[in-house]
Amino acid sequence: MPGLFGRGWLPVVDFYVENVIVVGLPGKGGFVYLDQNELVNKKYAAIQKSVDANKDFILDLRMRTNEIFGALFFACSKIEEENLPLLSVDELACLYREYMNAVLGSPLITVQVYGIEALIYPDYKITSVLKQKMQSLGRDSELEKLKEILLTNDGETVAFSERKDFYRVSTALDTPKIKKIFEKVPSEIVQSLVDYPEIKSLIDTHIKKYHWVNTEYLGTSWSIERWISLFKDALLSSPRPPAEQLKELEIMFDSAQAAKRNLIKELGLPQDVIHSIDVLGEFLAQRDWTKGYFARSLPSLHKLLNEIGKRMKMDFKDILNLSYLEIFDYLKSGKVPSVRDIKQRKEAGYAFRVANGTLSLFSGDKHIKQILREEKIENPLDEVPKVAEIKGLTASLGNVRGRVRVIDSASKIPEFLDGEILVTYMTTIEFTPLFRKAIAVITDEGGMSCHAAIVSREFKLPCIVGTKIGTRALKTGDMVEVDANKGIIKII
Repeated sequence: MPGLFGRGWLPVVDFYVENVIVVGLPGKGGFVYLDQNELVNKKYAAIQKSVDANKDFILDLRMRTNEIFGALFFACSKIEEENLPLLSVDELACLYREYMNAVLGSPLITVQVYGIEALIYPDYKITSVLKQKMQSLGRDSELEKLKEILLTNDGETVAFSERKDFYRVSTALDTPKIKKIFEKVPSEIVQSLVDYPEIKSLIDTHIKKYHWVNTEYLGTSWSIERWISLFKDALLSSPRPPAEQLKELEIMFDSAQAAKRNLIKELGLPQDVIHSIDVLGEFLAQRDWTKGYFARSLPSLHKLLNEIGKRMKMDFKDILNLSYLEIFDYLKSGKVPSVRDIKQRKEAGYAFRVANGTLSLFSGDKHIKQILREEKIENPLDEVPKVAEIKGLTASLGNVRGRVRVIDSASKIPEFLDGEILVTYMTTIEFTPLFRKAIAVITDEGGMSCHAAIVSREFKLPCIVGTKIGTRALKTGDMVEVDANKGIIKII
């Protein structure tokens, strides 16, 4: 998170923030609060200026992205190559410093998020020109629908790519002989596939490519038996063959791309606006994958932290509650953080505040509440009164009725059932499997650029984000109507 104020995206994108508050709550994840005045009045303008001034912005952004993540993966490769238990503390410090330098050099996974928000900001040319066009044509009521079309990402999200490739593999498995094997229990299927090396290779390649999609920051990769269970369900339990579902996904993606191209042509938009829309599409395409790339680096970091924790005589779960500065202090001077502080963070959470680029860390419930009061931020755990409806921001249009399941902790993800409405704080990479099952998505946090918004638009799921109180006002089993055309959830 301190990487938010790194300048690593220069000279391509002038984006970094100097004021931010992050609150981490046990089992609930992290809540990020940025200085809205700084963000809207300074940082959005800086991104817009970067885009407007560079006709080769997309190529330059891709090149800088490759450089930034190339440095990160190079640091990971050095960790993986070493026999960590044999290294000295100084050698561990070098590995940790190289990894953290790659992470802290720039806002790795936020330049895309706020790039999207900057380019769809009401005062910027995309929205303002679109609004003028629709007014002149007497089609004001279509504005939100057309904005959703322009927010179609040019590339596939992680969730969409995994689903498409999953159906490709499942289609290859969809033969009488192989389906007979998949009638067994997963452990026996794994053993039987040894006799079918080509089929086993298809499955192994898919798992290797996407093993990280359900891990996010702290999760563990699925076992091969769990992946096999998914393929088994696709072959034996799904009402439609995988080839048919694959075709449906491909048509859905191609149709969305065609609709975007046709809209731009129909409206006769100026070239500078088209350039900004193209950049918007690139930000949307990169937003999900860059977070995925970061998630892919974490097993290497955790491997290194596990070894550092052993030197500190500290449990791995405890070391995850340290700041990078505290770990650097130990590696440099042998100073071990306070047991009391670690206990408070594990039990009640933590907060850190970055003010004008300077970081301060606080532990425990008392300090968290104090910071929230000082900054006039609503406590995300406070109870809310009973309500008949909840309002939020429409991120993907549609209207559906169904029962909700509140996922307020990643540990509850396996409880989610087909046909339910997902209600959560925000979705992350590890929520990828749920987009296969959900009929709608509701989040407390986020805007048009958040993970839930982008993936829901791609899967054509009604989605309302930024409700603030969704996870507190709704309970698992509640029957609701999600009217994403109006941004309203009604409790039935």
